[in-house]
Amino acid sequence: MSSGRPLFANLAWGIVVGMLVIHAASTAYYGHERMLARAQTFAVGAVDRGLVYRDLDARTGEIIASLGGDEFRTSLASEPRPIPERAWPHNEEVRVVVEAMLAARNVADRERFVYGFVQDGRAGHFLLSMPAADGRWLVIDAKTDTMRFGFGALWITILTGVILAIVLASTRKLTRYLPQFVEAAESIGRGAVSKALPENRGPREVRRASRAFNGMQQRVHALINERTQMLAAVSHDLRTIAARLHLRLEGLNDESERNKAERDLEAMSRILDESLTFARDESSEEARTLLDLRSLLQTVVDDVVDTGGDAQLIVETSAGTQGFRMHGQAMAIRRAIHNLVDNAVRYGGKASVTLKADGVVEIHDPGPGIAPEDMEQAMQPFVRLEHSRNRDTGGTGLGLAIAGNVVRRHRGTLTFSRSSAGFRVSVSLPSATA
Repeated sequence: MSSGRPLFANLAWGIVVGMLVIHAASTAYYGHERMLARAQTFAVGAVDRGLVYRDLDARTGEIIASLGGDEFRTSLASEPRPIPERAWPHNEEVRVVVEAMLAARNVADRERFVYGFVQDGRAGHFLLSMPAADGRWLVIDAKTDTMRFGFGALWITILTGVILAIVLASTRKLTRYLPQFVEAAESIGRGAVSKALPENRGPREVRRASRAFNGMQQRVHALINERTQMLAAVSHDLRTIAARLHLRLEGLNDESERNKAERDLEAMSRILDESLTFARDESSEEARTLLDLRSLLQTVVDDVVDTGGDAQLIVETSAGTQGFRMHGQAMAIRRAIHNLVDNAVRYGGKASVTLKADGVVEIHDPGPGIAPEDMEQAMQPFVRLEHSRNRDTGGTGLGLAIAGNVVRRHRGTLTFSRSSAGFRVSVSLPSATA
């Protein structure tokens, strides 16, 4: 079973995180600079306008003040309006610009000016107090929205989203062909025949890889077909020779020697049959159909019992009521399960086949089974473990190899476990809904 996220998911995750970090950093920096620039410009304008009001006579100033609105209010007071210490965190940057402007104009008493921004909800007020000609203080309250930069941040966010969508779409377009390569490679590993990859889609490198992969797949299947044909030809010739030997054995007078020779010929024929079956299994083109695993197991157990074996089928309650269906090659799966059950009966005396609720098939026998250090080797073709499998039992060393190939071709798993209670083989096959 594959693990981990797909390549596109990993790339998309990295791109999204990177873009969001860049977006957050750039938005914060741009927003801060834009907000500060607007605040400084607004403050300079308010001070400049306040200087005009201070130079007017009292009567004219009152008339102009009465015409003002909420955006710019003026009043006369006996003392300056104080600015809270923590009114706005960027007042120091604003003060630098305003003092430079006042110094450039040689404004008198500029060191007595009291000013700064004060936040009031989503709006801001620039408060300015400057000494007037009559000894009182001219107090100015200019309203502004320089504290906010949401509109600019919104446009940056929209632009980032558009760029992110374009990048993800391009990445998806480049990586969408990789699952086809994975599927084709897995098909070759399972010995199945897969469709040729399209050679006219995707970037130049993907097209070259598709052509190379298709060529490799053709060569692999050609080699498998040649091997199968060679084994079939050899098997046919040897069968012809074996048939002639059978005829000649009929003329032997020594019955004991004749029986021994016939057993050897039967063993040779069995080896040829299983070798040809193993070779054909890897390139089997049997059609896949919807199978009922319970019915298939029952057929295998019945066949073993009919030939004198001790075997039984146990179905868990939930598995029996719901059933377990899968798409597969009926003859191949039946052969694989039969080999496993036959091994359990042959080397353990009896076999208990259990269909579990999750569709796992467990084949248990009370025999010694396979030692842990030999389990991997036992799956190799033509390997017979001498302590449990020898020529007297008739084993050819292909039963487990054939079963392993069939299970692997169906994307399943085959595992062994050994305990004091005996030996257990577990076969897990994907369900039809997987």
